[in-house]
Amino acid sequence: MTVTDEFFTKLSASVCFGASSPSYILGCVSSTIQTMISDRGYSIVHCSDYAACLHDEEAALLRGVREEEPSEIVCHLLTEGNKLGVKQLRLMETKYDLQRTALILVTIDGQTSFCKNLTAENIHVFTYTELLVNPTQHDFVPLHSLVTADGVRELEDTYGPVRHFPKILQSDPIVRYYGWKRGDILRIDRRCCMAQRMPFYREVI
Repeated sequence: MTVTDEFFTKLSASVCFGASSPSYILGCVSSTIQTMISDRGYSIVHCSDYAACLHDEEAALLRGVREEEPSEIVCHLLTEGNKLGVKQLRLMETKYDLQRTALILVTIDGQTSFCKNLTAENIHVFTYTELLVNPTQHDFVPLHSLVTADGVRELEDTYGPVRHFPKILQSDPIVRYYGWKRGDILRIDRRCCMAQRMPFYREVI
């Protein structure tokens, strides 16, 4: 069994749609990542075929750029092992300038507990299962948006210090999708009675 065959076997077993072909799974994952990068404000400047990336982990699946920092985002599909380990993490850290580059790393089972404690803020680790569908497109998920610095000042003038606002975890699927950081203030537009939308605010912790 080749490395690719072994990876396909593990991939099919790890997702809830066990009968789905690996090519279908990877196609869905690739589509979600493209949308996620665009939703983060990046323009995609490079897009590789996922089959080529599976044979070379150092080959980026997608690369995007924008004006604000981090000004570049790169996505890698990892096939070695089930979880991201320290060795792979260090390899990625030496390859990129994490001051200006955000990394999206996709693995079968996430990362080891030791690796989680060492992962830099600009490195975002997802599993293939998490990226099978776009969480923002679910009918029951309200619209989330980042409040600007001016918007935060207006909120504090109206409601008081944002440190007293209700919280939302950085591990929340929507927060992870957009790559928001601790201390960011989010606006969540929930549908209430009579089909009206009401804004709610949360601080990322």
